[in-house]
Amino acid sequence: MHPTAAGLLGLAATLTALANMRRQRPTWMREREMANESGARERKYYGVNACQELWQQRPDDVIRVYIIERRLAEFKDLLKWCATKKKAYHIVSVEELTKVSQTNHHEGICILAKRKEALSFESDVLPELLRTPPPSTLLFLDGVENPHNLGSIMRVAAHFEVSCIFGGKGKLPALSGAAARVSAGAAEKVRLAESESPLATLRRLKDEGFALLGTSSHNGTPLFQHTFSPKSVLLIGAEGDGLAPEIERLANTMLTIPGTGAIESLNVATATAVMLGEQWRQLHANR
Repeated sequence: MHPTAAGLLGLAATLTALANMRRQRPTWMREREMANESGARERKYYGVNACQELWQQRPDDVIRVYIIERRLAEFKDLLKWCATKKKAYHIVSVEELTKVSQTNHHEGICILAKRKEALSFESDVLPELLRTPPPSTLLFLDGVENPHNLGSIMRVAAHFEVSCIFGGKGKLPALSGAAARVSAGAAEKVRLAESESPLATLRRLKDEGFALLGTSSHNGTPLFQHTFSPKSVLLIGAEGDGLAPEIERLANTMLTIPGTGAIESLNVATATAVMLGEQWRQLHANR
């Protein structure tokens, strides 16, 4: 046989064997590969609280569930719902779930769901916000890129009744599975929005009576000396770089968190929690 023909036959045999191996792989593994091929429209969410809230808040977005045996009793209602709605679910081993979710931090469950899209701040949030009586608190993120920080900030925001977290279009970190897990379910409760024109929007909020409060690790009014107004936007900058100069110039007041000075600054999510906690204390003390 001609060497070229032999090579082609060998290649064909190899491709056939690979195709057979693919067909013989477990269903959940083949589905995982198809999900990866589907692009950014779908996302894997994992973690007990994140998955519970995802199912409760937007059940129509659930596509498929992967779960280990130890979590079956805890999620029996979800699995009954899946059976009723003809949604696929797979009981897998811990090792298989680690492969599906691509993390060791899955907590025994992973849901493949439609991606939660960020809202448009100008179209979806601002009109309602201006009709709502105070108190009203917003978080504007400038340069916060770590998804774990986003998840932690969302958890804090849900606890302190923040109306919305927003940032410039394309500047917010994606609401990844890791961010959703760290948020402990808050990602499904706190609105996340993008602004087409963040500087103009912040000026509009300022004109509407919102106090724009910048945060700084080294320069500003000590937090516990500041009196919060019922309508505020906390401007949260990146760790290290802080707020962009054009954002900082818009602030009515720059706030700093007093401490020992033993370290340069707090983690951005921790600093946000301290700020929101003090604001809540002032505005809700008599509730």
